[in-house]
Amino acid sequence: LTDTVGSPTLASSIQKLVAEKKATWLQYEPVNRDNRREGAIRAFGQDVESVYHFDKARILVSLDADFMQVGPAPVRYAKDLMKLREVEKATSMSRIYALECFPTLTGAVADHRLPVRASQIPAIAAWIASELGVPGAAGSLPAGIDTKFLQTLVSDLKQMTSECLVVAGDHQSPEVHALVHLINSRLGSIGSTVRLTAPVHPRPVNQMAEIKQAAD
Repeated sequence: LTDTVGSPTLASSIQKLVAEKKATWLQYEPVNRDNRREGAIRAFGQDVESVYHFDKARILVSLDADFMQVGPAPVRYAKDLMKLREVEKATSMSRIYALECFPTLTGAVADHRLPVRASQIPAIAAWIASELGVPGAAGSLPAGIDTKFLQTLVSDLKQMTSECLVVAGDHQSPEVHALVHLINSRLGSIGSTVRLTAPVHPRPVNQMAEIKQAAD
């Protein structure tokens, strides 16, 4: 039982040990990326890694994602994001919408910030997807949500299309991650502001399933 192994060399050594000893290798961390992985599988039928190009995103929508402080590449992403925020250098400023349940660095630099409950994000994501014409998407906004804020957000997404980027926090549900993939696909952002690659980990797994197997 190990935590997440990102080293191909270490993974190869463990796999050799497993083969020699007829052992089982399980990976688990209490804070993991299971939801992101399951969301990708729901959207594309396979696990993929999303690499974001914030330096190309004219319209950015953050759904409870603090990518400037946590995640796989916060320093790189923060630097890329600010390339379109430099008043003296950028020919036109990017616009950032942040929907979040607690204050984050992303929300601090956003042009428009909407405080919401984390539990409201799935309904909001479904509504945005429906408004953009994602096939099969349907939903209504939770009571008390600023409708004008979200209508303006959707209007900007429709106007900029492939120069948009929607990002969800790792802790959001697989449903939200799947919807975000479908929204980016609908906008034409895949291949523009987001690139999909094979998983970077040598042995990507559902870690909650792994720890349940260990318990059994």
